[in-house]
Amino acid sequence: MKRKKEERMDTLDRIVSPVFTVLTVISILPVIFILLNTTANVITRAFFKYSIFGSVTLSQVTLSLCVMCAMPVVTMYNTHIKVDLVVARFPAEVQKIFDYFGLVFCAAVQALLCWYSFVKAGKIMEQGTMTDSLNIPYWPVYGLIAVMFGAAALCAVYNIVHYAVAGTLVEPMTFSELRARLKARKNEA
Repeated sequence: MKRKKEERMDTLDRIVSPVFTVLTVISILPVIFILLNTTANVITRAFFKYSIFGSVTLSQVTLSLCVMCAMPVVTMYNTHIKVDLVVARFPAEVQKIFDYFGLVFCAAVQALLCWYSFVKAGKIMEQGTMTDSLNIPYWPVYGLIAVMFGAAALCAVYNIVHYAVAGTLVEPMTFSELRARLKARKNEA
């Protein structure tokens, strides 16, 4: 019975894994853009005595894209920054309770932040607030923040279910590693 549940979770992992590969790439691309933008800005300031117009604004908006697209990935693989000096000394059963509590708390906080961000995006859209230099509206940024917090909350719930069914958290792995694990499991059966 437990074997069938683990196989179902593996199937779900196989479906979900490419989504997180895409989110990881989406969160890496803004970092590359910020790097290139900052480098170009420094070069133009050094040689031409002028900086690129709107460079700081573009970096700020792009950074929010980077951070928020990485949030569901970090939540799915439970790679948040955590200090477990005390909990690591507890028995495994007690550690499992703390893991559950952490995941439930994470899901609740992210769902709350999702709701708050949607409300904030609506207010900003009504006000028509934009960036100073490039007139980029803020509401899509807050909308993205809300969507990504919602996705992160769903990832935390998925991780809770995975932990309950398979007894382990979702492991960070590439799609090819997941495929190899599934192939090995088929060969065992």
